[in-house]
Amino acid sequence: MFINSICEEIMKILVVVILLVTISFSTPSYALESKVCKEVSSIAISVMEVRQNGVNIQDLTELLDQKTFSKDIEIIIKNIIIVAYKNPIVTGKENKEAVVKEFAEQVFIFCYQL
Repeated sequence: MFINSICEEIMKILVVVILLVTISFSTPSYALESKVCKEVSSIAISVMEVRQNGVNIQDLTELLDQKTFSKDIEIIIKNIIIVAYKNPIVTGKENKEAVVKEFAEQVFIFCYQL
């Protein structure tokens, strides 16, 4: 099922985010922030793609509720889902791609500002 593959993709990205957050302090903080925000942006891409493909929010949240996340990661995912689902579904492949790209960029900007 499409939603299961997206959930697995989100899980892989989250593992990378967790690893990036816990890596050595020898990395300058701005470089670490950039890497983490890129991964969070990747989660946003997956969630918005699911949204634009018409997956019901209840189905997505039920599937994610079956997974165990740290409280911080859970908050990030839930907020990305909420914001993504406040956006309307658009028609046409190019429009969908543009919405996904814009959403990912906005999430990256928000993350990087923190």
